[in-house]
Amino acid sequence: MFVKNRSNRSGHSKYFVFALFLVLALVIVSCAKELTEEEKIDALIEDAAEKVEAKDIKGVLKYVSESYKDKEGGDRNQIKGMLFIYTRQYEKIGIYVRDTEIEVNGDDAAAVVKLIFTGGENIVPDSGSSYIIDLKLKLEDGDWRVVRAGWMELGGAF
Repeated sequence: MFVKNRSNRSGHSKYFVFALFLVLALVIVSCAKELTEEEKIDALIEDAAEKVEAKDIKGVLKYVSESYKDKEGGDRNQIKGMLFIYTRQYEKIGIYVRDTEIEVNGDDAAAVVKLIFTGGENIVPDSGSSYIIDLKLKLEDGDWRVVRAGWMELGGAF
């Protein structure tokens, strides 16, 4: 009767699995590329939309510069107030980013965002509108921040 000692083999298997894991980790790290500035701004827009849906005002404001001014003369505090009102007015908020165009020029950038905003008490929204948002951003301490914004309502989303 032939009996094979597997205990020695399982020890080698553990080293093989560990070595394979190490190689895979190195491949993943080496393949990970640095995001372009456009990709960073796109991620900022998506994250800000998620923060609005989650009613995380502080999370949204981290993307708004202390020097923010819009064409109506509004400042960062007015953005905070507007977010407060929207988050209290609607039980559920939906932000659906449909299209984003981003242009970066050094430490300045512009983004035009087309989105749908919905709000309501239930899963099915009571209201919804399409907007075009025009953002001006500046690189501040290594992070992109909105320094100016304008928006235009396009009408109903439904």
